[in-house]
Order: sequence, then structure tokens, then C-alpha cells
Amino acid sequence: MQEENHLHLSSREPTYWPSDPNKLPDLLDFFITKGTSAHYAEIVSNLDLTSDHTPVIGTNSTTVVYRSPKPSLYNKHTDWGMFKENVRKNLKPDVRLKTEREIDEATNEFITIIQRAVRAASPIPTKTIRQNVNIPQEILRLVREKRRARAKWHRTQNPVDKNL
Repeated sequence: MQEENHLHLSSREPTYWPSDPNKLPDLLDFFITKGTSAHYAEIVSNLDLTSDHTPVIGTNSTTVVYRSPKPSLYNKHTDWGMFKENVRKNLKPDVRLKTEREIDEATNEFITIIQRAVRAASPIPTKTIRQNVNIPQEILRLVREKRRARAKWHRTQNPVDKNL
């Protein structure tokens, strides 16, 4: 695939769900493309069927397909010391856990404490607005070549590589 400059595209989720509990789900379905950037494709699992197999649907677009980031409680700026202190301050160690209802209430309270603590310790990231720019394949190829040439020069420090 690398020699022929092919790409593999998948939903990044398992597509095979074995009925045997000793076997693990696996990703069997994917697409192989050439000359198509992954930025112009969307691959989703089709969860409508009841089977041990989940088919995938691939869609090519003429414009860049933007994917929304996965939701997360924390980010790279989270102050984990502050998080730990908030949890320690709000956690009640003397909770009674004798009945199923008490365990459920304590579990919900613990989850709430963790969520509040991590939100308090995580600054809200500023959102950057990306323009819907359709970049031609030729330009993307030239940018890749330039980056490879720069990386080669950084590795070798050879003056011949710098002039490429």
C-alpha cells in the first residue's frame, strides 16, 4: 500500500461482533483508495442491521469533510492538582452503602463531584473557526513533498538536500 501510495479508510470501530465470548470484536471492513485524500471522505458504521457484522458506508465529497472533535471533560491545560484538591474537598468518606439505592445515590454523587472538579480545573479552550477551504489535490501533494524534503534535510543536514 505504501509503495503504491494507497490509503486505508475505516470507521475506526469494530465491524465484526463474534457470538463467542472468548473472541474479541475486530475491524474487518475498510476502504482502500488512491488519489483521494482522507479529508474528503467520511466513513460511518451502519448500525441498522442485526447481525454479527456491521457494514460501513463510505462517502466521498468534493469539499473537505470536517469532523467535530470528540467531547471531553478535560483538556491539555487541566490543572490536575486543583482537580485533586476539589475532589478531596467535596468527597464524603462516611457515606452509608448498605442498600442498592444508597450505592446508586453515592455513585451518582461521586460522578457529579468528579465532573464538577474537572470542569473547575479545566479552562475553556478558545475555539478557532476554520474556513471551508477546498484545497486541490496537486497543492496537497506539493505540500507533502515539501515537508518530506524539509524532514530529510533536518535529518541529514546535507547541503544538497537543502537545495531540493
